[in-house]
Order: sequence, then C-alpha cells, then structure tokens
Amino acid sequence: MKTTRTFQWMAALVMGMAMTCVTMTSCSNDDNPVDDEADIPSDYSYEGHGSINGHEYVELGGRKWATCNLGANKPWEYGEYYAWGATRPYYLTEYSIWVDGKTGYNWANYPFMEAGYADEKHITKYNSIDGKKKFADYNYVDDAARQRWGGTWRIPTNDEFYWLIIRNNSEWKTNYLGTGINGLLVSDKDDPDRCIFFPAAGWLRESPVAGYNPYAGSEGCYWASERLDTGRPEKDRNFEYDAYCLYINNNEDKPALFSFVNSRYFGQSIRPVSN
Repeated sequence: MKTTRTFQWMAALVMGMAMTCVTMTSCSNDDNPVDDEADIPSDYSYEGHGSINGHEYVELGGRKWATCNLGANKPWEYGEYYAWGATRPYYLTEYSIWVDGKTGYNWANYPFMEAGYADEKHITKYNSIDGKKKFADYNYVDDAARQRWGGTWRIPTNDEFYWLIIRNNSEWKTNYLGTGINGLLVSDKDDPDRCIFFPAAGWLRESPVAGYNPYAGSEGCYWASERLDTGRPEKDRNFEYDAYCLYINNNEDKPALFSFVNSRYFGQSIRPVSN
C-alpha cells in the first residue's frame, strides 16, 4: 500500500481471515454472472436480516452491518468516497465528475481546514485544541453514514472493525458473482450464509485525472470513526491528522484485513453499521 504517514505497526491484526442494499442467502456462489438485476442467481435474495431506514443489514458479531457501501445500491458496487469527517463526497463516481468546486482529495479541500491554509498543522476540529477524537463526541454531525442514511446508522469504530475481523472468516473473491469486482467476503464462522462483501474499491487522492484510482480491484480502505490515538498525548499532537481505517487486500492469494491509519483527507469507502 503506497500512502503517506501510514503506520505499519498498526497492521496485521489478523492475516488470512467484507440507499437500498442487497444481501445474500448463498454467499459463496461465484458460478453465475450478475450483470444486471435480470441475471441475479435464483438463490440470491433482497432480504437481509432486517433494515434500518430502508437500508438492509446482516448481523455479525453483535452488530448490524450494512450490506453495501455508502453511496452504493448493491454489495459489489464501490459507492462514494469520503474524506474523514466530510458528509458529502467530492467526486461522484456514477457520473465521473467532481462537485462543489473541488478537484481532488487533499488538505485544501478538507472540511476542517483553517481558511487560507492547506496542511495538517491547521486542522480546526478533532485535534489537540478541542480534544475530540471520534464522531460520537460531536453527536455524529460529521458522520457521513448518520447524516446520509439517518436512523442509528454510523461509521464503525476501530474496535468494531477489530471484532469483525477476529470473530469471523474471510475469503478473497475474484470476479465476485461474475460482476468483475474483487473484494473480501466476511462470513460468520458458524453460519457461512451470514455474510457481507467488501469490494476492493481502492481510494482517491488528488490526481490530474478525475477519479484516477489505481488501487481499485486489489485494495480497499474503509474509514473508522476515530482519529489516531497513540495513548501518548505528546504523540497524539503530532499525528492527529490521521484516522483509523480498515484496509483489505489480496496479498499473495492470502486475503488480509488490517487496522490501518491514513491521512484524513483521503477519499475512502464507508460501510455503515448500527448497534
């Protein structure tokens, strides 16, 4: 993974162990192509374990995990890319256009940036000044999942990602269900049909080519709801521009999930969760 200020010591928690959304009754069926709704296999269901505000979920590890990404309509769709704390995407993947006058995911466009500055030293929120470290500290006003989907939806905590990893199995899927999309299928150890799919959606940064995403198909990053906490206040002040995320890839045919940190201005995926 090529990124700035990414801490390798956060990695490798576990190796080898995923709008209206859809979920599956048979999670491992890769034999039938799914090009559109008319081609969905007969054992595929639009019914999850339930829904919140019209968005389906599957219960895993004591949490209700959305069956698709924020901004997506199907489990294999990438959805939209959000900076950490932004409640609107800068780039609309469906239309391949930048919006709101933005042309990249960078510090200049970051929502909590002091006017006239474009660097990590001038972040105005969730920093050593306000002492806040997670979206819950501001009643989820900066949580894109809560603001876009409403109800009890929110961005997962780092701990919730951790428990999702260690309590469940995961398997890398190439050309998932014939969609041409790669990603990680996470399933309950005791009930394989209880599962969710995380597409390898890559991530977005500033680029001369709109939407240039070289890591899509091989890697993916999903935001957690907390900025970095080293447990050492003097260090936190130096690294408060980073936030936790879930990183997925297919390293030498051994799928992996990592707890990672990335700069908060990155455009990354969001997988909503609820209690």
